[in-house]
Amino acid sequence: SLFVPSEAEFAELIPVVGAFRRRGPCSRCAPSKSQTVTVPLLCGAHVRQKRVMVVEECKCETGREERSMEAAASSHL
Repeated sequence: SLFVPSEAEFAELIPVVGAFRRRGPCSRCAPSKSQTVTVPLLCGAHVRQKRVMVVEECKCETGREERSMEAAASSHL
């Protein structure tokens, strides 16, 4: 699945001279390197095992990159 931060989340990440930038590129990220591990969880007196995915690396694309790639592709048609 891809992670697409909301505009509010993106604005929080990029402060601009005392204010926050309102518009930014849309970023889509997906795991490029991950592994599944089993994690023991102590629930009261019981130990439960849960399998979780540990993401080591992500590959991200921004909306601006996608638009420029689309423009380049359409110019080759």
